[in-house]
Amino acid sequence: RVERLKNVRWQHRELPESVAEACSPQELEFYRKYDQLLTKHMSKHEGIGHDLTLDILPPDDNFVAVRVVRDAGMQLFSSGPLGLHEGACLRLPADEAQPFLISGVLKLDNRKEFI
Repeated sequence: RVERLKNVRWQHRELPESVAEACSPQELEFYRKYDQLLTKHMSKHEGIGHDLTLDILPPDDNFVAVRVVRDAGMQLFSSGPLGLHEGACLRLPADEAQPFLISGVLKLDNRKEFI
């Protein structure tokens, strides 16, 4: 039953009422602690800074296709310096692209043309 509760947390992010009604007090306590632990692990300040429950399947690779929508000049990535110039199509590590996606410098691009 513990494994089922873990799966519920990964799939639903919260305990559905119908499941909670069927749980013992100990199971509810386990779920609460497991939820706190997982949330802490995924948090930006105490963990990895990425919600692992967004996708049920792991990504095919750790790179994303992006288009530069606002110039940001030269930036340092794990592969080395790279110019983020408006209109450029790039393939970047997802974790390194994320701050630029949030700030609006980059936009996800589903096309397959890259520089």
